[in-house]
Amino acid sequence: MKSLLETIAGELNARERIRNFASKNSAFTINPNDFDKLRYGELPLGHIISRNGFGSIRLIRGLDTDLIYILGMPGQGKTNLLTLLCSCAMSLNDKNIIISRKGWEFSPLLRMRTDFYDLKPSDFPLNPFVKPIKELSQKEWNQRVAQTISSEGFMLYASGTNFEKILDTFTEKYPHSIITPSKLINLIDQRKSYRLIQVDEKVKNRLETLTVGEAKQVFDTNEVIDFGFYANSNLSFDLASFSGNQVSYFIAILLQMLVTWKLHHRTNYFHNIILDDFSDLVNDERDSGARMNEIAKLITVYGRKLKISLWIVAQSAFNTSKYVLDNSTTIIRFKTGAISDKVMEPVLRLNEKEQHIIEKCPRGFCVVLRKMVLNRPVLVAVPFFP
Repeated sequence: MKSLLETIAGELNARERIRNFASKNSAFTINPNDFDKLRYGELPLGHIISRNGFGSIRLIRGLDTDLIYILGMPGQGKTNLLTLLCSCAMSLNDKNIIISRKGWEFSPLLRMRTDFYDLKPSDFPLNPFVKPIKELSQKEWNQRVAQTISSEGFMLYASGTNFEKILDTFTEKYPHSIITPSKLINLIDQRKSYRLIQVDEKVKNRLETLTVGEAKQVFDTNEVIDFGFYANSNLSFDLASFSGNQVSYFIAILLQMLVTWKLHHRTNYFHNIILDDFSDLVNDERDSGARMNEIAKLITVYGRKLKISLWIVAQSAFNTSKYVLDNSTTIIRFKTGAISDKVMEPVLRLNEKEQHIIEKCPRGFCVVLRKMVLNRPVLVAVPFFP
């Protein structure tokens, strides 16, 4: 096994070889005047490799970090880069909320901060029908959560209006009782005991999704949470035991709760919602685009105003959408055999020389496209994270 010193020395040699290769082939050329732009910022990403030499590149917090899309195959350094960005963000007192099926991969972050928590379903309740703030009435929250759950891609055929009516009926009938998915299921059965109408049946099916397996411990609980704990901490949610539908619910509900909480608590915190690995999280190629659209739209509407960013890690570009691939997106693409992915071709716009260099990149190198700063992609060597 290589020592840390040998690993770093190997990376430095690899960077020098790539720099010489880039210089000879006149690719990834950067105007020296652009280096000032690239140095400005607060989240160091790595070193630019170009014929002009090495230059540090930083992501401008709250601008380039509004929407980050990291693409690459297993073992290429996506998690390494993500851990680096998270550690830098935490040092600036930003709050990271990581949602994945592999919480153990972020163990280095546990050693860095006392306010970083690696949570499993048995560790946290997130009943969608319990409002995250006291200032909001239950009826107001009913409207928001009904829209949130019903707007998910896999619920296009459910009626958000009908969902809201069911919630309001329960609130009026049991004003002092906490709403849970199982209680709503019983209410639907009582109202239409002889025969469920189609819309009610679809709402019921979605509610039942929240009560299956370990998700029941999270969603179907009478416990009233202090959402301020979630909002003021760095969290890694390990959802390995959740189905794709349950994960989508969790993301949408948590994001709506965070938006609501921040609208009533004017904090200076930046919040980074990190989905790693998105394709593995949802387990369903067909619906991922629609689900991502809903999440990205909420970020687009509230992101800059409330300082909420969305960082997506994925192995493929299949789940991109028009909200992700826009002018304000920072795309970080690790070298892969699928660099000519049809979805990414018009985005990265690599010429033949650049593609040739990419094919020779060792582990830890990636291509970065930042439309807000440069019109051309840049080649970056990601720092090693011990």
